[in-house]
Amino acid sequence: MKAVHPAAALITGVSRGLGLALAQQLLSMGSRVYALGRTAPDCLREQAGFRWAQADLEKTDSVGAACARLLSAGECPDLVILNAGVLGDLQALSLTPLSALRAVMNVNVWANKPLLDHLLAPPAPDQVIAISSGAAFNGSDGWGAYAISKSALNLLVRVYAAESPAVHMCALAPGLIETEMLRSASEDTASATFAAGMRIREARKEGRVQTPEQAARRLIQALPAIRRRPSGSFVDLRDFPGDGNG
Repeated sequence: MKAVHPAAALITGVSRGLGLALAQQLLSMGSRVYALGRTAPDCLREQAGFRWAQADLEKTDSVGAACARLLSAGECPDLVILNAGVLGDLQALSLTPLSALRAVMNVNVWANKPLLDHLLAPPAPDQVIAISSGAAFNGSDGWGAYAISKSALNLLVRVYAAESPAVHMCALAPGLIETEMLRSASEDTASATFAAGMRIREARKEGRVQTPEQAARRLIQALPAIRRRPSGSFVDLRDFPGDGNG
């Protein structure tokens, strides 16, 4: 599938992993990239077409103001990728304090609300993709905070899609990606006691894990096909053609 890139994209969480790979590839294709997050690496800041505003997404009250600093009046990206996320501690839900659940929910769910409220006012983007996970449905033991947050993110996207019919929105599971989060989930000693952690370990051993660059290419290639799915859907990147290699 031929990649169709946007003129401008806004991405949260570009310091590493999928967010960094998406920003690099879109910039190389000639797109402008706006970014929100705690940090942005020098390799992005030095590139023409890149703009970044610092925002601690756990402090949700500051996100709307950060977005306003990032975008000039009347300026809006074509594509928004809500990529930033945290895993939280892998442990039994009964042992997870509410404060830890709130911290994960703030970054993975609620930071997206003020951002969407700002962006969905006209002029609005053409397409919004929220990076989700199969964990939203699996309910795997030990992954309570993360799984609950991704399930809530899916429904947040569905409600906003119903209320903003001119914007195509989806929650997207990108598949397994070799990131710090995945390494933590497979190498943390606590994860060995949970089935999901063991499955990730096996996938890494068997070479069934994408690099961030492969996942970013595949996502960009799939943008037109994703738009053909009903707005508000949960979609799996593995359902779309492409091997992530070009």
